[in-house]
Amino acid sequence: IEIGSVQLSGRVLGLTFFSFATGVELAVAPGASGTGRYQLDLTDLKHQATGLIDTELVVRNHARDTVAEAHMVADVRGSLWSVYGLLGLALLVLTALAIVDTSIAIRRHRVSQNRWRRGLRMLSPGIGIGLVLAFTASVARWWVPSTRLWLLVAGVTALTFFALGYFSPTPDDEDDVPVERDDDTAVVAAE
Repeated sequence: IEIGSVQLSGRVLGLTFFSFATGVELAVAPGASGTGRYQLDLTDLKHQATGLIDTELVVRNHARDTVAEAHMVADVRGSLWSVYGLLGLALLVLTALAIVDTSIAIRRHRVSQNRWRRGLRMLSPGIGIGLVLAFTASVARWWVPSTRLWLLVAGVTALTFFALGYFSPTPDDEDDVPVERDDDTAVVAAE
């Protein structure tokens, strides 16, 4: 087997946040093993990611076919202003906006009387909170959020918030005060 290149790539939610490759020259005879040394220039990594990232090391032959691969966790000490950090900040801002929008609707009693619509209204903040939790856990280096784990956390929080909206009390018409008309004046009926 002739080895032509080695590639190191980090992915989150199926998106590649960093990928570094280098060419190598290593030939291994059948039934034998070989050792090769190579260098990857990771100087730009701090601008691409930060935190614990699910990473894969792929060894390819000259035809670019995968010969071997190894999965690992990369502890990237990058910047919060990296591409991955900006994704997390965008998730945080969008989640905050969804929470504010839903809170205003609840405060103004503008939520639907339909349980499904109330549940769906709460779904967006739930998904956002789950994604922000997974991102925060990655950046804080608590655990590695694989794609499956990201989706699980977002799914659990989404279902929780949907249930909160679905089972919340139905807004009633107590705010609508009946009015009786008498001699062109309005009298509020009190109960």
